[in-house]
Amino acid sequence: MVARRRSDDLVPVYGLHAVEAALTAGRRQGRELWVARKEGAVGDRLAALATERGVRVRRATAEELQRWAPQGGDQGFVLLADPLPAVDPRRFIEGLHGRNDALVLFLDRVQDPRNLGSLLRTAACFGVSGIVTSLHRSVALTPAAVKVASGGAEHVPVVATNSLLEAVAGCKEAGLWLFAADEGASQTAAETDLTGPLGLVLGGEGAGLRTNVVRACDGLVSLARGGALATLNVATAGAILLYEVSRQRDSSRQSALSDQRG
Repeated sequence: MVARRRSDDLVPVYGLHAVEAALTAGRRQGRELWVARKEGAVGDRLAALATERGVRVRRATAEELQRWAPQGGDQGFVLLADPLPAVDPRRFIEGLHGRNDALVLFLDRVQDPRNLGSLLRTAACFGVSGIVTSLHRSVALTPAAVKVASGGAEHVPVVATNSLLEAVAGCKEAGLWLFAADEGASQTAAETDLTGPLGLVLGGEGAGLRTNVVRACDGLVSLARGGALATLNVATAGAILLYEVSRQRDSSRQSALSDQRG
């Protein structure tokens, strides 16, 4: 049995997919799973999984669950768990050296936990190496963000740094090309080669990208002609850009295979 910690040292993970991912991904230890009494087969399955992981299980009322997950976001499940381990920015960047598939999202002053959560969910789908954020004027990985990420927070590391500029410079030294998303860019993402080691830099809600961050990048890309980026929130813009990266990389791999067979 895993030793228990004080409850005030733990963080709540709530929502079916977020809880299941936290139990299975292995990045942190769950301590206590609260399951709504009305949950049937799904509740039994998660309870069995938690027991296998050495996590205490208790049946709870809706009122007890709302203590951890306001506004009914728990979907019947709350896991009290250790916080996700902090990721050292230098070690993260060192791990990118020599990786042709490296793909990093940089978030400049993104402050809405729903946007961070949505980007994490998308990032997990497209094999993003990590999301780099600033410790200042940026949202942290809150329980609300983890809920929206729907499991993505357990698979994509969030790297919080004192200096986004230093992280950008470090990733460039590691071999990544850095492109900032900007509606005024002369090239669209589809017109830009995004197949190699890559960093995409996205600005926060309202404020957008800081000038010094833009200048530190290798180039700018827009989503489409005509300033479409201005009408989209950062999570939607990020999802479109990541899809384009995936499309280009898939096409490049298929071309390489055809050349080998030809």
